[in-house]
Amino acid sequence: MNLVFLQKDDGTGGFQANNPEHRLLWDDIESKVNAMYTNFSDQEDVLCYAWKDPFLSEAKIRFEFNRIYIKDSYAWNRRNYSNYWGGAGEVQCPPLDYIEYLQTEIETSYPLGINVFFTEDPEIYEVYQYCEHFMNADSILPEVFGGWGCSEFPTDDSHSQIHMPDTYSKFLWMKYIVPIRDTTPWDRSGNRNVWWWEVNSLAASLAHELGHSLDLHHSCNHYSTNQCAHALMHQGNINNEHSHNYLPPTEIGKIHYSLSTTKLKNFVRKDLEPVSTLEISTNLVWDKDFRSYTHIATKSTLTLNDCYLTMPSQSHIDVSGHLYIRNSDVSCVLEDGTWNGIRVKEGGVLWLENTTVSDYDIVMEPGSTLVLKGELNVANNHKIVVGDGCYVCASSDFQVAGSSKSFSRMGNIRSGLKPGTVLLHDNACDASGWTRFCNASSSTPSVLYVQNQQITSNQTFVAKEIVVGSNVTSTKPSGPVTIENGAKVTFISQDGTRFEKGFRCEGGSFKVLRSAE
Repeated sequence: MNLVFLQKDDGTGGFQANNPEHRLLWDDIESKVNAMYTNFSDQEDVLCYAWKDPFLSEAKIRFEFNRIYIKDSYAWNRRNYSNYWGGAGEVQCPPLDYIEYLQTEIETSYPLGINVFFTEDPEIYEVYQYCEHFMNADSILPEVFGGWGCSEFPTDDSHSQIHMPDTYSKFLWMKYIVPIRDTTPWDRSGNRNVWWWEVNSLAASLAHELGHSLDLHHSCNHYSTNQCAHALMHQGNINNEHSHNYLPPTEIGKIHYSLSTTKLKNFVRKDLEPVSTLEISTNLVWDKDFRSYTHIATKSTLTLNDCYLTMPSQSHIDVSGHLYIRNSDVSCVLEDGTWNGIRVKEGGVLWLENTTVSDYDIVMEPGSTLVLKGELNVANNHKIVVGDGCYVCASSDFQVAGSSKSFSRMGNIRSGLKPGTVLLHDNACDASGWTRFCNASSSTPSVLYVQNQQITSNQTFVAKEIVVGSNVTSTKPSGPVTIENGAKVTFISQDGTRFEKGFRCEGGSFKVLRSAE
């Protein structure tokens, strides 16, 4: 989140970067906003939630705040709205069209995020800038209508913005007038002092507007507008009746859906590592661009259809059900980064149709099925490792557009589907229009990659070139594992290739040792 504190050209009229009290106030407000999204209280009131799913005490979301201070009298003055209606309490909150130039500047010069603009009505500020000089009860001014806000849900085409008008004027009133009126100190030494009143009030307003930016509304499927007194999205001021400390779990789900599918996904830190696994246990279709923050395990069927999925680095996808990647791409959320790829378990099915494997590898474990259709582009020396006993079927129009090192075979490959396998698409690998692919007895690959492999029987690797990575071991009952005379073998393990008992090289074998012992 970018907190954009606007000032007049001379630097007055708003919160100051060099003012210790201002900085401390916003430290407390930012901390309170995060606390509101991480400490929800359950509610028994049926007006809040008509039926019960397991209550979620937090939204699993944290906000990182950037404070930006800009001197710009035109942007500071909210009366420059194109449809300004009047004084305090009467102005509506349209998009900030009059500072479009500033929106663009911020999005190109500062971290991408939800921009929160703090503007002022100059007529209101003209009065309240002198609050500190009204030091007796007879001079008390009426309360300024400030500290409220409005927001805009970020679509792919719009800015992501919140507007908090007259917040600085309200701060002046709270600091200098309220302590006299209520004979209550301003300082932060006690939790009932005016300082915390201001912190809690502004934090509640900001947290509420953030909810709108995350696609929450005043009403939801469980309650109508302002029906649930304690809901975060209730429009009442924060007090004993309106604590703003409750969200149904369905609304938390909306937040995460927005963070995965809308422009908001560009605002989340890209260096986050997955700490949990999203299990797909029902059939799902993702047909819009999606950012994942977790590992993914498909126990049922997940179809990526005309979409772009980004994964965290160090994440992986395990397939024990079906995964269809059709006219879609999967890549690391980090530019020029990699992720840990797709591993298809025994009985799992991976369908690749018109896709690119550019920053990850695919490992087909024995007993899994690989279906290939259309064009497959394998780039940047990544590969698909097809294990012994896998089932592979490819359409007659299938073609590989990437490197000749795309496929690695380990043993015999079976054409067609594993008996009993049911596909959603083109459920007939043996029908006309399909062809056998990667059968060990009928073709010789250009390059065979071998790693994480234990050789347990008489097994022959056939290829023009064999590339050996790490974790290649032998548990043969008897006899050596022989690298035959004339074979071209490249060892590429970054931490050294170790030959354990059972390996033997015949004289004349051609070896290229790269970063190996």
